[in-house]
Amino acid sequence: TAIKNLLKLNSVVLLIFHLIILIVNIVKFKKLNTEYQIFYNCMNR
Repeated sequence: TAIKNLLKLNSVVLLIFHLIILIVNIVKFKKLNTEYQIFYNCMNR
């Protein structure tokens, strides 16, 4: 049972880890997107 609990914990940690990576990537992408928009707007003026 201890090994089963450890595996459960491990899968939860992996899930959280993947969620964090996903959030970080979304934030980075949005930041890049806004920077690109600002750059694009400056070039079009």
